[in-house]
Amino acid sequence: MWFLIISIVVLLIAAILGLGGGLINFIDKHANVPDTQYAPVDLDRHTADALKDQKKDIDQNKMERLKKKSEQRQFKP
Repeated sequence: MWFLIISIVVLLIAAILGLGGGLINFIDKHANVPDTQYAPVDLDRHTADALKDQKKDIDQNKMERLKKKSEQRQFKP
């Protein structure tokens, strides 16, 4: 008796899920809601940390001289 009831329930659920391409296809087709709340924060942390480590070894005076040279080249006609 229980086997018959369980079989009928399973067949009904399978029939409902299988209609119109199945439940998974229905969800894929109609659930295209963009997630506007997602904002990745630490996407590039590894690169930022590596740049900070490299920046520590740079001579600030030399950087200022290079910056001034670059600015002078830009303003020359």
